[in-house]
Amino acid sequence: MEKIFIYGAGNYCASVVSRLIIDYEIIGIVDKDRKKQGNILFGRYCINGVEALLSMECAYIVVSVRNYFEDIKKELLDMGVPIEKIKNYDEMYDVVDPLDILNRGEDIEKKQKKYSVFQNRMFYSKVYDDYKGNIRTESLDIAFIVPEPQRQSGGHRNIYRAIHYLYRKGHRITVYYTDCAVHADIVKYRINEWFYDMGDIPFLCYDGSMGKHDACVATWWKTAYAMMDNRNNFKQMFYFVQDNEASFYSMSSNAILAENTYKQDYKYICSGPWMAAFLQNKYHARADYFQFPVNKKIYNMDTHRTKENRNIIFFAKPEMPRRCYEIGIAALAEVHRRMPEVEIILFGSNRVEKAPFPVTKAGILPTLAELAELYRNADLGIVFSPTNPSLVPYEMMHCGCPVADMNLEYALSKYGDDENNVFLLDTRPERMGVQICEIMQNAELMREKREHAYNWAVKEFPTEDEMGEIIEKIIADEMKIGK
Repeated sequence: MEKIFIYGAGNYCASVVSRLIIDYEIIGIVDKDRKKQGNILFGRYCINGVEALLSMECAYIVVSVRNYFEDIKKELLDMGVPIEKIKNYDEMYDVVDPLDILNRGEDIEKKQKKYSVFQNRMFYSKVYDDYKGNIRTESLDIAFIVPEPQRQSGGHRNIYRAIHYLYRKGHRITVYYTDCAVHADIVKYRINEWFYDMGDIPFLCYDGSMGKHDACVATWWKTAYAMMDNRNNFKQMFYFVQDNEASFYSMSSNAILAENTYKQDYKYICSGPWMAAFLQNKYHARADYFQFPVNKKIYNMDTHRTKENRNIIFFAKPEMPRRCYEIGIAALAEVHRRMPEVEIILFGSNRVEKAPFPVTKAGILPTLAELAELYRNADLGIVFSPTNPSLVPYEMMHCGCPVADMNLEYALSKYGDDENNVFLLDTRPERMGVQICEIMQNAELMREKREHAYNWAVKEFPTEDEMGEIIEKIIADEMKIGK
């Protein structure tokens, strides 16, 4: 890729970077404003003084300052920069209204050829087709705005699973990340290591501004506000919702602000039918959903159980209040009192402190294969999902592990509205402990539940690519409808 400098770190710079980074290697941004020099833009570009242009070889210097191109051009020529290296961004990508061109009687093909040296044909054709109402949904420019990535997070894995799929399908993706001071290259490296290969997708640290894109996808309630702040840069806005985030807080400003994001005119892409129904029924939101994807190459019953002793595994995350760690520990204390021979294994977090009874702390397992092995060797898996469920219970089912959850409102809707798929437990810890013991003492019931849940899960839940297809279709259909 040809190397370029960008001249000008003003408000227009975000749009320029998000477009040029697709075709060129941006080696620096320069600006005459000393107050801007030394600052980091988008987590990767340090703003330098104009003298930096003379220190490195580049193919072009692209001016991103509108209205002052001729003045800047003269300044660069006086510095000894060859005229053929000085480019006006607006002319490179022909940033004009297609209607003006038609009204002037100019030929679209000639206009394209004029700028073909800058690989403008596809971009300009897209602008023209969009004006004509023919959006090319097979090759969209999509921005995702995401929070700081968290290792071992199922929700974050879902986000990057969707990004990975859309990128492989030929869409141009840009990822803006928030609430993180880490360099963009390090953030991307972590995503590659923890989740999926991001290829040449550009990662930019969100600094309040975003470039122009066909669509933007927010992925957390705070990112929904960032998307709204830049709404004039997108044709359509989507909100990738994986849980009722307002319920993560006690009654407070955060709870109200999170809830307010469900009252916007976004298209909501929900993880699972429970979340979509919640938004539709309570907020009359335009919500659609994808079913939870399960990696069936990992989570399956292809290998046999190797663990001999009876054991219960508990998805124990004390740092995540909605997983109701305290209730689970209180119930399992009763189980240990009644059935001390049953091993109790806590997994899912490295923050578990000493329990009031003997436990095995599996913590965060190093690989997904080891997690699947834990599921295959368990007699019962306990996962509490008072709001939207995680992937964990469904992955357990694929491995032949029967699942127990709390019997809360609409709980059965998360399990196909079929009581044969799940054990639903009383919310009172002592009573819950008694129920777990009764389950463990009924081998035939456990076998029936295991088989029924497995048969339901393998039919109900899509592969990762099938999930991606659903998300792509939701976005494409909404783009065709238009605002």
